[in-house]
Parts: sequence; structure tokens; C-alpha cells
Amino acid sequence: MLRLHSYIVSAGVLLLGLASCGEAPHTSAPEVVRPVKTFEVLTPESGGKRSFPARIESQRRAEVSFRVPGTIVELPVKEGEAIEKGETIAQLDSTDFELVVQEREAELFRADRDFERIKPLAERGFSTVREKDRREYNLKSAKASLDMAKQDLAYTTLKAPFDGRIAKRLVENYEEVQAKEVIIELRDLKALEVKFDVPEQIMLLVREASEELKETRIEPDVIVFFDAAPNNRYALEFKEVAATADPATRTFEATYIMPTPDDINVLPGMTANVVIDLTKYIRAANVTFIPSEAVMSTNDLEPHVWIVNAESRALEKRHIKVGDLRGNQIAVTDGLEPGDRIVTAGVPFLVEGMKVSLMSTQEQAEERPEDVSIRKSAEEKAQSSQTPAAGGEDEKPE
Repeated sequence: MLRLHSYIVSAGVLLLGLASCGEAPHTSAPEVVRPVKTFEVLTPESGGKRSFPARIESQRRAEVSFRVPGTIVELPVKEGEAIEKGETIAQLDSTDFELVVQEREAELFRADRDFERIKPLAERGFSTVREKDRREYNLKSAKASLDMAKQDLAYTTLKAPFDGRIAKRLVENYEEVQAKEVIIELRDLKALEVKFDVPEQIMLLVREASEELKETRIEPDVIVFFDAAPNNRYALEFKEVAATADPATRTFEATYIMPTPDDINVLPGMTANVVIDLTKYIRAANVTFIPSEAVMSTNDLEPHVWIVNAESRALEKRHIKVGDLRGNQIAVTDGLEPGDRIVTAGVPFLVEGMKVSLMSTQEQAEERPEDVSIRKSAEEKAQSSQTPAAGGEDEKPE
């Protein structure tokens, strides 16, 4: 009876212990917010005018150098000074070059006398034709040598090839310089170049819309303004755009021409802001181009993308219809709405409802190690899918 009573007491103590353990407060792990790279679908209203940072360069620039070596004895120009075409930039010591010219003149005089002496003798048959030809060759060679010596002497004076401004002086007076060593950097400030990087999505959009508009030249309206005078807007003239994208940023460098303004001082190396009006191209385009790595395909072979909810910052799966693949971009013909923000990297590891944060523009330009591995694996899968299996699928061993 005593033993039974001890069993009952022990069981009661055990139940109380378990009950006390169950009453311990439960703490959940903090929710992980994943930073993601995104792309926003353009709209005529919100994305019709896009702004890009730009840099200013002179349209005509030159690295001026001597064509002969020597010692600089005159260097009158200073950095920032304006200079006119033909004005002296620097002067080398010409003593040795003048002596060479005098030597070549003496050789020419002797060759001319030798030829004039043999010429009448050859005409009367007292000398061979070979001897006459040899002395005539010596005369022409002496003339060429004198011309080269005079040219080298002229090269000791370095003159400005065009009107401009001294951007940088790389040597000092009395320095020994070599041929083709850069002496100064000259910039023409009458016309400036405005350079900026255009994302490949916009490039493809404009080209696609231009075909719909039957435009032979793609020239959207572009203006530039500067932080020092934000209310002053200047129209730009299209010059060129790069044919290949930068492999790191996947952008195309566009170059526009800007006449030098009279109301503000604009110099090469300054930064600016460029605004492109893409309204007519966005309205004319029938497709939207997005990065191909943003598209996933499930077991039902329906492609989809991950959309970032603007309010909750949670991911939502969206099924889409895709078209042609152009480089790293794929055309989407249905399923996207203007203003949608799509995740463009790491999509295989995302799930419905996951909380995310948007990476900044600078962070998106830097490719992370995990993004590199994902992109390479996707490219390998794409290549393997395009390569037919050896022997065919229906071939069976005997």
C-alpha cells in the first residue's frame, strides 16, 4: 500500500513538471527580409520621361605631342588657358636639328655639282649611262634628306591644331621628352558631348516601337540640365549609341551633342542630368521587355514572374505570356501591368508571400556571387536543352 502511494505521488510530480514546461513563453524567429534586384514596367504617364545621370566631355579633344625627341626650352601655356589654332604650345631646342639641315644642304650642293659635271659628258659619250644614273640618284636622295631634315626642324615647334583650352599640362619646361610623348591635353569647348548610359530594356523598347511607327531613325527628345542651374534646359542633338552593352551594367552608352551655353559655364568632366521623353515609344510598343532571368517556368510549363507588392513588399506570382528572346531580354505580350515591379535575380529561391526589400540602383549594378552562379547555371541549362541527345531518344540498344 505504501509502495502504491509513492507511485501516485511520483506521477503527480511528473505531471506538474510537464505542465510547467508547457506554460513557458514561445518566441518565434524574426522574419527574414531578402533584398532583391527589381525592374519596373514602364508606363506612358510615369515612365514616359526617364532621367539619367550624364557626364560632359568635349566633342573634339586631342593629346598633343612632339613628333621628334628633344629638350623643351619654351612652354608658355598654362592649364585652363584658351589657345587659338596655330599658336605655339611648346618649343624644343632646335640647335641639333639646324646643324642637320646645314649638313643636308652641303650634301645636296655636292650631289648637284657632281650631276651637273657628269651630265654633258654622258651626252657626248664620254661617260657611261650607269654613272650618270648613279649621280642623278644621289642628287634626288640628297634633296629628300634635306626635306626630311627641314621637316624635323619644323617639328621642334608644337602648335595648337584647333581653337580650344588647355585641359592638362603633363610636362614642365626644360624637360627631356620623347617623340609622341603627350605634352598637353587640348579640349575644344565650342561643342560638348553629353554621355549617359541607357538600360537595355529601354533600347529594345524604343527599337520595337520604332518599327511600329515606321521610323527610320530612333531619336527621342532629349534635354539636359545642371544642378547649378536646374531651371535652364538645353536641347541635345543625337550623335551615336554603342552597338554593344557594357557586360557589367548591361547598359548602352549614348552620346549627344550640346552647343556650349552662354548663360552658364560648362566644362568637360562636369556631371549633368539627362531627361528622355519616351512617351510615344511606350504607347506604340505592343510588348514589354524584361530580363530573361526574371522568368520562371513551373511543372505545368507556364512561365511566371515574381511581382513585389507595392504596399506589403511581399512577393506575388504572376503568370505571363512570353515572345521572342533578344539577347538577355525576353518579350512579354500579356500578364504585366504598367508600374509592376518584377524581381530580376535569384528567382528560383523565392516563394509566395516572401517579404523583400528593394535594392538601390548602385547595389543592382554590382553582381553578387550568388547571382553569378544562378546566371551561369541558367545559361548551361539553356545550352543543354538546345543540344540534341546523341543517338536520339527513340534509339534502343540491341
